[in-house]
Amino acid sequence: MNVLGVSDLLTWNVVGPRVGLAFDVTGNKRNVLKSSYGRYYHNMSRNIPMIVNPNDAPQWRRYVWNDLNGDRVYEPGEEGQLLGTRGGVASGSLGPDLQAPYTDEVTVFFEREVARNFGVRTGFVMKRNTNLTQTVNSLYPYSAFNIPTDVVDPGSDGVTGTADDGVLHLFNLQPNLIGQVSNLVISPSNWVTSYYTWEFVANRRLSGRWSMLGSLSITWQSDELPVTMARLGATFDAGWGLHVSPLVRYQQGDPWARVVSARLNYGSANVLAEPMGTRRLDDSLVFDARVERQVRLPRQTSLGLFFDLFNIANQNTAFTIVTTTGSSFMRPQSIMAPRVVRIGAKFTF
Repeated sequence: MNVLGVSDLLTWNVVGPRVGLAFDVTGNKRNVLKSSYGRYYHNMSRNIPMIVNPNDAPQWRRYVWNDLNGDRVYEPGEEGQLLGTRGGVASGSLGPDLQAPYTDEVTVFFEREVARNFGVRTGFVMKRNTNLTQTVNSLYPYSAFNIPTDVVDPGSDGVTGTADDGVLHLFNLQPNLIGQVSNLVISPSNWVTSYYTWEFVANRRLSGRWSMLGSLSITWQSDELPVTMARLGATFDAGWGLHVSPLVRYQQGDPWARVVSARLNYGSANVLAEPMGTRRLDDSLVFDARVERQVRLPRQTSLGLFFDLFNIANQNTAFTIVTTTGSSFMRPQSIMAPRVVRIGAKFTF
């Protein structure tokens, strides 16, 4: 059997420059300004070659479901209008101007030795993603969504006919285009995402049988609310070879907004019913601790015995929830791991 393939689907010859600078501001090695820049190209994902592969799996057809007998169970013959297909032929192509996606990172930090064994630093980190790839249906230009339609927003309670109902003004697709698919991988020129972080760190090196490290950071995007994170940890020499290390971590809940699943003529679409950041997830405050003892053994070896306790207060903060209006609205999808006790040993040689 002869197998035909493409040996050189796409080639990106790129250069990722990286440079760093440290400057002793006062000449006494106690005040240092540090800065760096780097470009990091993303690894090519499997989505790019698979979209031009006629043997892409899984293969499917998607229809409007006409539940003729109302039993909410699919049965052959209940297929309505064809909405899309995949498999048997290449599902798409690569845009002629497809570029290699990359991330630029710029950092600027100022470090100062405040006292012996104690220093602070503060600085700024910027990360910008450019040339991100996106798969679009080239037969569905934005101008083709031109048929106004109103969709009822049932509100936070998910029930229509109540006081919190609203109306979403949306657009259906031109009927003659429904079901036609020709996917195209492109690098949208205006799709650039930027992340910014300001950070403050205080560090006391081990001296007098104890050390401590604290940090506060604020991260935000240009179009989203900031998220604050803080942590404070220490290590104490409690005697008898025991080292106790408590840690407290705080993170502000991520911003989110309620979504409505709207049924349109080309299928269902998730639509924001309120501005992003209208709501926030709960904040989390977590306490951890470790107790460790080092036992010296012959021939410059040692055995470390440790006892870890994570999430001491057994917090159950939700990290992700259902944001779509309905019976499952705000139901937790993932929550913080429960209290965990871990006992272990570490052999060093």
